Amino acid sequence: FKLAMDSQPTWPLLYENWILYFGYGLIILGSTLVFSSYFALGFYGTFLGDYFGILMEEKVTGFPFSVLDNPMYWGSTCNFLGSALVKASQAGILLSAVVALCYRIAISFEGLFDEDEMGKIRLNVGGTYFETTSDTLLQRPDTKLGALVKKNKNEGSVDDLNLFFDRSPEIFNFILDIYRTGQLHLPTNICGATIRNELEFWEIPRDQIERCCLQTYYKYDNETEILTEIEETLKATEIPEADGSCTLRKCWLRFLLDPRSSKAAAIFSVVFMFMVILSTITMLLATVSDLRVMDPNFANMKRNMVLQNLSQMSDRKEQTVDDLYTRSRLTEMSQPHPVIRIIDLACLVFFSAECLLRFFLYESKRAFFQGKLNKADLVAIAAGWINFGLDLTRSHWQDNHYVFILTRILSLMRILRIFRFFKFFLKFAAFRVILLTLSSSFKQLCMTLVFSTLALVFFAITTFYAELEGKDEGTGNEITNAFEAIWWALVTMTTVGYGDFTPKTPAGRCFGSIAAVSGILILAMPIAIVTSNFTSYHMRTMDIMTHTSSHAPRTPVNCPPKCKKSIASFDSVKIRPSWFEKK
Repeated sequence: FKLAMDSQPTWPLLYENWILYFGYGLIILGSTLVFSSYFALGFYGTFLGDYFGILMEEKVTGFPFSVLDNPMYWGSTCNFLGSALVKASQAGILLSAVVALCYRIAISFEGLFDEDEMGKIRLNVGGTYFETTSDTLLQRPDTKLGALVKKNKNEGSVDDLNLFFDRSPEIFNFILDIYRTGQLHLPTNICGATIRNELEFWEIPRDQIERCCLQTYYKYDNETEILTEIEETLKATEIPEADGSCTLRKCWLRFLLDPRSSKAAAIFSVVFMFMVILSTITMLLATVSDLRVMDPNFANMKRNMVLQNLSQMSDRKEQTVDDLYTRSRLTEMSQPHPVIRIIDLACLVFFSAECLLRFFLYESKRAFFQGKLNKADLVAIAAGWINFGLDLTRSHWQDNHYVFILTRILSLMRILRIFRFFKFFLKFAAFRVILLTLSSSFKQLCMTLVFSTLALVFFAITTFYAELEGKDEGTGNEITNAFEAIWWALVTMTTVGYGDFTPKTPAGRCFGSIAAVSGILILAMPIAIVTSNFTSYHMRTMDIMTHTSSHAPRTPVNCPPKCKKSIASFDSVKIRPSWFEKK
C-alpha cells in the first residue's frame, strides 16, 4: 500500500480540491468507526493481531446503538480509500478496492465456517449435558429458555452460552424436542406430577402437548381424584379413631363397630352376623303356610265363609280353600309357628339392645340419627315392636280390616332388617369399594337407563302396531295395548322371556328379534363400565391399604385400665375368622 501511495498520479481528476476534502472526510469517518469498535472491545488488551479478528465481528461499535454491520470493515475501507484520495494515487484507490473486496469475502466465509460454533448453547441439566443453538431456543421466546437466550442476545453474550439447571434430565430431553420439532411428547414411564412440575418450571403451556400424550398428562389428575375418593370413603366411618385421647365410651363403641379392634369385637361381630341371618330366615319362614298355625281368635269362623268368598271369584275357580287361606287371609286367620315367633322376638330384643347401646355410646346424638343405616335400623325395630304389640292385642281388633292392613304394612317394613347386612359389610373396605364403584358410575348408568328406555318404548310401539294386523287366536297372550307391549319389550330386551305375551305377525317377530339383540348390547355397556371402574378402584384401594397399614396394638396405648381390662377379657380366646383379615 505504501508503494502504491508513492506512485505518480496519472488521473487529472485526482488533482481537484473537492477530492482532497472528500478524502479527509473518509479518513475521519473511518477513524471514528474503527476507534468506536476499539472502545467497545476495550483499548487495553487489544493488539494489532486482533485487528483482523475484529473485522470478522458482526456488530462491534462503541455507539449506544448499532449504526451498521461490521463497523471495523467499513472504517478500514474508508481509511484506505481516504488516504489514497489525499495522496491522489490511483494505484492506492485500486488497492483499497481490492482490500475491501477481500475483507468482504473473508467475512462471508467466516460466517459459513463458524455457523456451527456461533450461537451454540450448552445446557447442563442435572449433570447431563445438552447442546443446541440460540436460533433453536428462540423458536419459542415465551418459554424460560427462549427468554434467557433472548435476554443474553440483547446483551451481546449469546455465543458459547453455558447454563446449569438442577432439574430432571430425563424429562428435559422431551422438553428440548418442542424447540427442535415444535411438538411436545411426554414419556409414559414418569409420574404425571413430575411432568407437570417440569412443564411449569420451563414455562411451557400444557396446550402444547400433542393429543397422543394427553392421557399421559391427565392420568395424574384422574389418579389423584380416584385416590382422594377412596381415602374419603375409607375414612367415612362412624368408628372413632384409636388415638391417645381414647375414653371408655370410645373403646366400647369401637368394640361394637370395629371387628378388628379386639378378639372380643371379632366374636361379637360373628354373633351379630349370625343374628342378622337368623332374623332374615325367620322372616322368610313366616310366609310358609305349613309353618303357620291357626289363630285361636278365628277358630269359630265357619269354613263355608271361605267357600262363599271363593264362589264369588269366577276368575279364580282353580283355587282351593287352602289356597285362599294362604294367599288372601293368611295374616288374618293364622300366625307363624310359636318357635318362629320366639326366635323373631329374641332377634328383635338383641337388635334393640344393640341399637340402644350404640345410641348411648355416641357422643353426638344428632350424628346417630343422621346415619342412613341407623334410620333404617330404627324403622325396622319400631315396626317389629309395633307388630309384636298388635299380635298381643289381636282379640281386640280382629274385626277391624284397617288394622290388618296396618299389620301388613308393618310386616313389609320389617324387610328393612336386611340392611343390617350392609351395616355389617360396611366395616370392610372391599364392600365400600363396590359402593364407590356404583356411585362413580352413576352418570354412565343413568345415560344407559335413558337409552334403554328410549329403545324400550321404540320396540314396544313398533311391535304393538305390527300386531294390529294379527288375528286374535284366543290364547290370551296377544299384545292388546301399548302397556302390554312395553312389558313384553322389557322382558325381551332383558332376555328373560316369560312368554306371557308373544308377537304373532312376521313383522312383530322381526321387531322382537331386533329387540332381543339390542337388549344384549345395551346391557353389556353398563357391565363393562362398572367392571372397569371396579378394577381401577379395587387396585388402588389395595395399594392405599398396603401403604398405610400399621402395626399398632388393637387397643389404644392410653386406654383407661378398665377399658383395657374389659375389652381384653376375651383376648385369650383363640379365634380368628377368615373375614377378619384385612384383605
